[in-house]
Amino acid sequence: MEGKEATPHGTHPGREIDDPTDTSTEEGVVSACGMFRARRALVAACVTVVAATGVVGLRPFDAPAPRALADVGAAGSANSGSANSGSANLEPTDAVDLTEAADVTHDSSDAANAPARGASAIDSTRFEDVRDAVVARSEPVDLSSLSYAEAYRALWLRIQDGTDLLERHRGELSDATAAFELARAELTTAARHQDRADVESVRSGHDLDDAARDLYMAGSTAVGAAFQALSGSPEDVLASIDSVRYVTSAGDSETLDFERATAEAARLKDATAVARDWVEAKRDAVESVQESLTIVRQQVASDRESLNALIATASAGTEVGPDGCATSVPAGTVPDGVDIQYLCRTAVNDAATPQAQLAVQWALIHLGAPYACEGVGRLNDWVFDCSSYVSRAYAEGAGLDTAGADWAPTTRNMLPWGGASLDAYYEVIEPEDLAPGDLVLYDTCTAEEKDEGECDYRHVVMYLGEQAPGMGPLMAHTNACGEVSRVVPFTGTDTANFLGARRVVASKKELKAAGLWEPIDRDGPEVTEFPESSDSSESPESRDVTGIQEIEPGKPEERVF
Repeated sequence: MEGKEATPHGTHPGREIDDPTDTSTEEGVVSACGMFRARRALVAACVTVVAATGVVGLRPFDAPAPRALADVGAAGSANSGSANSGSANLEPTDAVDLTEAADVTHDSSDAANAPARGASAIDSTRFEDVRDAVVARSEPVDLSSLSYAEAYRALWLRIQDGTDLLERHRGELSDATAAFELARAELTTAARHQDRADVESVRSGHDLDDAARDLYMAGSTAVGAAFQALSGSPEDVLASIDSVRYVTSAGDSETLDFERATAEAARLKDATAVARDWVEAKRDAVESVQESLTIVRQQVASDRESLNALIATASAGTEVGPDGCATSVPAGTVPDGVDIQYLCRTAVNDAATPQAQLAVQWALIHLGAPYACEGVGRLNDWVFDCSSYVSRAYAEGAGLDTAGADWAPTTRNMLPWGGASLDAYYEVIEPEDLAPGDLVLYDTCTAEEKDEGECDYRHVVMYLGEQAPGMGPLMAHTNACGEVSRVVPFTGTDTANFLGARRVVASKKELKAAGLWEPIDRDGPEVTEFPESSDSSESPESRDVTGIQEIEPGKPEERVF
């Protein structure tokens, strides 16, 4: 309008300005509009009630404090300052970055849903079961009253429990980290939308100021009355309802825009606060799991040290007499009442072959060795599974080629099964011919497993015979994770899962090398001259004059194991 541009400060002709907030003058309106910006929440509250019900009342409203438009716009155009402030105090950890805010863009519906998602996702009990498990195993296991075999099993089970707990922790840490990243993205999005809403609130506030000023410039006295009322007490507002209604109707579009913008800014402020709480909760969850993970790692490492120390005492504590029989073995590796030295001497005396005698001594000296779970370490010095235990007894104890430094057969070659061939060292014998040192094989698979083709294992033990008449036969074996090689009552040959008995026999070459093979005179004096034969390739050295089949074991890679 020309009058506004020609009059300094917008002074209305013919009016004096006594009161800086006198709304009867244009300058007073400008001053009142400054006050009006500060009381914008009150206007929005009054307008809302008037428009909806026609009844005036004052409703408290926590509108965001006005910011300079340039400042708000800058905050909205960059990664949200609110998002950064929400994560700036998150301390870094070794495994998860908890500091850098994610730059993730979502549509406005994500910000609207952030409070609901945040509230439902904050679950303080999510990791309680894992933390409880850590607390439950915090006390060291008491081994003082346990035998060696019992202590080994207790420690082994504790290590397995700790290993399983570590796996659970890794899964929980992955879930907690993913939840934290989602929460951090939601915080960034919510803060960005909040800044945009703040910008819109400031803009609509300016529009409402301009609309009020334009009403006054158009000569409306109701505007002045409304400003006077708003600067006074609530009773003044109630007394000037007509003026407020006039402002509502005359500036309806600007007022409603301001109301919506202010309400949206407040709603998104709440959404940002919930998103920030969500980030904090997810950060706490990540840190809690990481702390528990560290504790469990330390516990498992300590348990492994204890187990290794226990195993060392077993191997070092086994004592051997001058006859090669054990005189002392780790506690819990033989049944109560069994004298290990007497058992060894009895078994050696009753063994079928010299090699069986040596194998029995070796097997009893190696009682207490850990079982090679899933075959891991079965060739180590003090670790066995069932087949490496008996085959190494004959290889390391009796000098046969039944195992090597980097190989050992399985029950496939002793039975045989699984498409393997019967190794020539394992001679089939009848159950009634069993003698100490002989091997007995059992089926350890259920009928269902065999029908489904899932059975890929059998079991083999070393028969030891009876320590004394009437006491029942015994056997040496190792058969389960967490167990050690030990002597137990013989399972027998009349059970449903009995598969067969085998005697380990030396080859002719090995017998000669040991000085244990001599020709047998079947028809009189030893023949030193042989008549010519149609088979000129036959020689005295290659003729079988003993009835013993010569076995050429060959190298390990040439044999099927």
